[in-house]
Amino acid sequence: MLSTSAGDLPMSRISYKSAYTFYKQITQMVTDPAWTTGSMEYALCSKREFYYRDIIECIQYLLVQCAFVPHMVWEPVKCNIPIGSTLIPVLLASDQTHLTNYSGNKKLWPRYMSIGNIKSTVRNKPTMNAWIPIALLPVPPKWLHKIPNYSTKTQELDAL
Repeated sequence: MLSTSAGDLPMSRISYKSAYTFYKQITQMVTDPAWTTGSMEYALCSKREFYYRDIIECIQYLLVQCAFVPHMVWEPVKCNIPIGSTLIPVLLASDQTHLTNYSGNKKLWPRYMSIGNIKSTVRNKPTMNAWIPIALLPVPPKWLHKIPNYSTKTQELDAL
């Protein structure tokens, strides 16, 4: 026969006393930084949209994530920064992503960001989501079609 004490009951391990306190805790959690839309024009194609996030908001987002707090490194660094300041190394990465094969051969260059205060063993685990996208930039085509009196070499240079 099993005997249970009050400490063994499943309800005693719940950290929230009511749905209201649970909801209150969730609303205080940090949300993902918002995306903003921009546009640019290339010499050989129409206006292209791109998406980006405010990098300061992204740094703040990573700093307050509960999953990273025990893995943060705050060791003093010998450099000329004012006393009481904190150095937060910002790491950037990019990788071309091929989106489609059959509908225009679309490509995208996402830009990712992380901070150097997160230990590399944690930051480099894909499941930890320590790298967040900060920009999604479309890759323009090298040229759309042959344009009269416009050499291929000039077209390629203008497309860069």
